[in-house]
Amino acid sequence: MKRLFAVAVAMFALVAFADETTTKTAKKTTTTTADGKKKTVTGEQKTTNDPAGMNNSVTDTNTQKTEMKANDTGGHETDVEKTDQHDAPGMKNDKKTTTKSHVVRDANGKVIEENTTTK
Repeated sequence: MKRLFAVAVAMFALVAFADETTTKTAKKTTTTTADGKKKTVTGEQKTTNDPAGMNNSVTDTNTQKTEMKANDTGGHETDVEKTDQHDAPGMKNDKKTTTKSHVVRDANGKVIEENTTTK
């Protein structure tokens, strides 16, 4: 009798978790100016995990924008903005983080200035 009960519980668990659906999408865009002094890369990833019939889907979104500019001294400046967002059922489980960084490099690739802020 115990074995029959264990088998029934195992089969129910397999059926209950088999309906989970995960959807992933990704986009990436790159633009460069005609003179080649400025390049912008924008990317976005979105993952949605939706257990069927449970009404508690979770969405994770990651966005990154990178902008690179050549300066007059032969080096370059890089600005990066990253946004991570987690949307879960209920407001207390939602999270959003934004990180911005600015890096200036000289012609040899050495870092001259670096600033990072997180919000």
